Amino acid sequence: MLSLCLGPWMIRKLRERQIGETIRTDGPERHQAKAGTPTMGGLLILGSLVISVLLWGNLGNRYVWVVLW
Repeated sequence: MLSLCLGPWMIRKLRERQIGETIRTDGPERHQAKAGTPTMGGLLILGSLVISVLLWGNLGNRYVWVVLW
């Protein structure tokens, strides 16, 4: 749910800062439509995971902190 809620906001912010994918000219023509698409999907997934663990994880368990570190 976090990634679904934060996704559109994050994509807008990345486009505002012009952080996007560069497409090689020797690639297929259909890939040219992807030019400028933000490529930070992993950041969105990891951010959602960290927030979820901090909200609902057992913060007294040291292994949770090892994984978050």
